[in-house]
Amino acid sequence: MNAKVHRQNWLSSLTILDLSSLLPCPFAAHLLAKMGAKVIKVESPNRLDPARTFGFVPEGKTGSCYRAINDSKKLVLLDLKNPKERKTLYEMVKTANGIIEGYRPEVRQRLGIEYKTLAAINPSLVYCSVSGFNPNGPMRDRAGHDINFVARSGILDQTRSDDGKCVLPGLPVGDYIVAQAAALRMAAALFGAAQTKKGCHIELSIEESLFEVQEPFLFEAQESAHPPKAGESLVTGKYPCYGLYAVEAGTFALGALEEKFWAKFCETIEEPALI
Repeated sequence: MNAKVHRQNWLSSLTILDLSSLLPCPFAAHLLAKMGAKVIKVESPNRLDPARTFGFVPEGKTGSCYRAINDSKKLVLLDLKNPKERKTLYEMVKTANGIIEGYRPEVRQRLGIEYKTLAAINPSLVYCSVSGFNPNGPMRDRAGHDINFVARSGILDQTRSDDGKCVLPGLPVGDYIVAQAAALRMAAALFGAAQTKKGCHIELSIEESLFEVQEPFLFEAQESAHPPKAGESLVTGKYPCYGLYAVEAGTFALGALEEKFWAKFCETIEEPALI
């Protein structure tokens, strides 16, 4: 089955340079491509995107994960450590509207692609930097992957098996959440830049994005002074109206938070007393 890319034309006049690898930034750029933007992916010929080997890798092709989020882009190979090839990137920046990258701060400076340098070439450029840890925090220069950020954010503590052990989510949730956050911020900034002709530097991290999506639950924990625990919160099985049940065919997922849906469910299973 071929995955279909549903495109819109909202950003059809814009060009985005994707200087990243792996999943978070490339997926954010892919979302912008689905909105109609022309996305140019820049990879180093000396160090191709490691995602090329992820997932199912048919003979003679790159991995399924790589193709799913990069086939919508034009590929350009540039060694940014080479001054001559870096100048080629600078020429591309002159006509680009946005850039997304996932380098650590010191690497950006070493390659000569930090915001200050590129904004001098194109003042209306929207430059988005996605890091793992808080870009202003003590771990800003450290590397990490989704498993590290999900664990540090506390989300992993909410995902446990029946025997109480932490279980990895089926998706790299931090990578996808920060990708959507980056695409949203870039789309808004691109709209602003079109009006003002002034660009900006967007900085966000996987760590912060995971805290951001937990705001309602963290607010509850702060007010109640009881941090949520697996099986003891609204979305982890505290109430019978929202949980998983073993049935003959496998697992039954019940989501009946509203009273009217819970009542309807109880009537359907002929247990009105549970209402």
